[in-house]
Amino acid sequence: MFVSNLFPNSLREFQAPHGRLCQFLIVVHATMAMHFQHFYQKHGTGNAHTKLMIDLVRTSFDVNQTTAINMLQHWSKVVKDDFTQSNTVGVDGDTDNNNLLRRRNFQD
Repeated sequence: MFVSNLFPNSLREFQAPHGRLCQFLIVVHATMAMHFQHFYQKHGTGNAHTKLMIDLVRTSFDVNQTTAINMLQHWSKVVKDDFTQSNTVGVDGDTDNNNLLRRRNFQD
């Protein structure tokens, strides 16, 4: 499991598939994947976040760096598009300027 590689630990509560906090790690992983494109564009491969994600994809899927980056960029877009669609369109279809959650922009 890719999440187990990203967050290695021996704590029973986090162990897949039945650990009480396993779902928490999956949500954290999805969030990291969703923001990969932003961090990659801003920091390149020198950022600890992007480097770890790239290295884990390379190891887990036995691919080169370029392929790993392409995979992560694709996943980033898919997860972010799904999140945006699920969280910014109101029941009545009004997008409220695509900010239904009243999210604010924060600096990294």
